[in-house]
Amino acid sequence: MQKSRHILTAIAFAVVIILSLAQQTYAINVYVAKEDGTTASTFEMGEKVRIITYSTKTPFDITVIDPEGKTRYKETSYTHDYDKIINGITDKAGRWEVIVTEQTGDTIPKTTSIPPTSTHYTTTINNVVPEVPLGTITILIAFLAAFGIIAFRNKVTPTRTKRKNHTTQK
Repeated sequence: MQKSRHILTAIAFAVVIILSLAQQTYAINVYVAKEDGTTASTFEMGEKVRIITYSTKTPFDITVIDPEGKTRYKETSYTHDYDKIINGITDKAGRWEVIVTEQTGDTIPKTTSIPPTSTHYTTTINNVVPEVPLGTITILIAFLAAFGIIAFRNKVTPTRTKRKNHTTQK
């Protein structure tokens, strides 16, 4: 009886320790995506960016840093799930950073250091070369040049006369 009491006490003590450690664990996930939710790491200039974040603790701050190191967007979320489409954070070409930082408060001990979680995305400029129209124009110019060269040769070189058959007819 005494032995089973010690075992139950030890199990209860282990459960209390595990639960207290589980309360102190935290996790942050942050993703950037296209408007439809497809994760992406490259966006075109002027395209909207969808920031998707999950955190086990609230509140947390979402900060977007532009390629020059300036803060372009900042918001505090008071829910565990953050999902928002943001306009105006792809107006400069380069590497952007989304930083998610959990705020320390009464729920998390002040001695716990919570490292920020971040992700990066790139904004690019797509200068599309219109290949079909340029190819068509190039073929047309080549055709006209070839036609002009043939016409010029026929005009400059004397026309050849057909040889008459000098055989005598019987």
